[in-house]
Amino acid sequence: MELITNNWETEVSGSRMYILCKRLKFLKKHLGELNKLHYSHISKRVARAEADLDRHQTFLQMDRDNNQLLTQDKLLRLTLINLKFIEKMFFS
Repeated sequence: MELITNNWETEVSGSRMYILCKRLKFLKKHLGELNKLHYSHISKRVARAEADLDRHQTFLQMDRDNNQLLTQDKLLRLTLINLKFIEKMFFS
């Protein structure tokens, strides 16, 4: 919302239709960057996160009492859950 609000308030003069089109053009560039940042190659990012979690869990099985590994495991799980949610939104 902040991105939209900041770009929408850009000063443009002309007819109402011209102002609307110009503001939409300003937004298009920034929304494209946002799309690349969060949704580009989302399936590959999910697969990479799954592989990272699997690899990490192998290390965790060898040393179950390591608090640092447990913390990192939780972080990797949350990252994977978020990426899967984003992937689901993308394909919806």
